Amino acid sequence: MIRINKNTYIPGVEETLGTLRMHNSMMPQFVDFDKVMMNINYLQILIEEIANPLFDVIGKPEKFDATNRMKSWLISSGIDISGFNTTKTGISLDEESITSAYDSNTLSDDTVLILQAYQKYSKLIRMRGTLISLLQNPISDVPSCDGHRMLILRPEWHPQNTGRVAMRNPAIMNFARVLQEILTVPEGYVKLHTDSGQVEPRIVYSAFIKDPQIQALIKLYDDAYYGLLHYCTMSEEDIRSGVTTFKPMEITDEVKDSRQKIKTYGNAVMYGSKSNHTGDPIKASMIKRIGEHPARIQMVQDLMQQINRGVTVFHTAFGTPIDTSKSEKLLDFSSHSGSLDEQKLKLAINNPIQGTAADLMRISVYEANKLLMSNAKKSYIINYVHDAGMFAIHEDDMDRISEDLAHIVSYEVEGWLPITADPEFGRNKGKMGLIEDLY
Repeated sequence: MIRINKNTYIPGVEETLGTLRMHNSMMPQFVDFDKVMMNINYLQILIEEIANPLFDVIGKPEKFDATNRMKSWLISSGIDISGFNTTKTGISLDEESITSAYDSNTLSDDTVLILQAYQKYSKLIRMRGTLISLLQNPISDVPSCDGHRMLILRPEWHPQNTGRVAMRNPAIMNFARVLQEILTVPEGYVKLHTDSGQVEPRIVYSAFIKDPQIQALIKLYDDAYYGLLHYCTMSEEDIRSGVTTFKPMEITDEVKDSRQKIKTYGNAVMYGSKSNHTGDPIKASMIKRIGEHPARIQMVQDLMQQINRGVTVFHTAFGTPIDTSKSEKLLDFSSHSGSLDEQKLKLAINNPIQGTAADLMRISVYEANKLLMSNAKKSYIINYVHDAGMFAIHEDDMDRISEDLAHIVSYEVEGWLPITADPEFGRNKGKMGLIEDLY
């Protein structure tokens, strides 16, 4: 675990990019060629199972993208499309827009089923396209740790506006988590994937909405979403009392479903969403307890005052400045995202949170590099994807560094909720990397 205080060094983006590029120059990123081919074939079977009945309804597209056919079918069938977001070219069928349409409660059950089939088809097509695009890379002469053939990838590292870093050609950070299982290491190495757990809510309720009750509940469950669920559903009397000693809820299947809703609605409520077309009691309680939380209301008022004065630079919890005017979402702004002021407010809320996570990530890269350079010169950083690090640990180095490296994305910040790591050595819990686990 990395301990962070006011004197902790936070590397700049360019320094972090230099570190990652250096490691990739010595250890490129490898993809398991045999798993890629296996998954391409498996995806094709899934696509055909969905495509035939879907196209019987909406019509067959000229190529693989069914978006235009889906839009045409919705309009020609006289379906109420008022719940969808719109762009300059008509209705949007991105995930946010379709979720909005579901929540509007204006669609029939049959229409919802067809949209769900379209979403699943589109997701599988994108995943298959991603895998096919990897085949242009050369095959290594060295086998993988599983004895498979490997493709050699040399992605380009670039900065992002929030202080994060990203890869292009290919954009590995956009791979679905299950697809990241195709990333591998050469024989003689062990792959380590370690991810910060619930980093965003733990940052929010440590640095931006500092509520002793919420913090106590998150600690009680060691789970941000169960903690928030408990807070959102407890009595007004307990809220007013300020009590911070609680008994945990019984974790039933219903409670688990409610936890997932808390996780799903989190960002929307933080941005100020008050929409609840279906009357979901969980979202209603979140709007009341989180959306109307005094600390959040004060934060929004302060941010709006700054936005109205023309301020575009906001700061992370560690003081790193982020210029929201350079955000792609603002540069590509369209009315389907709401008003311009609403979009500016979303960025002013979101970018400091993302930027704080990026500060932690850059500290982690710095510490990982120090650890490897001093104790394990045969081992390398493979990549960092958002809040997760991936490493190639040489078998000779395992005993010396595996424990420290496994927790290189866990953080102890003074006065904060702890941010812990979820490390995985080798395959993802023993799975072979087949996409069948998705469905």
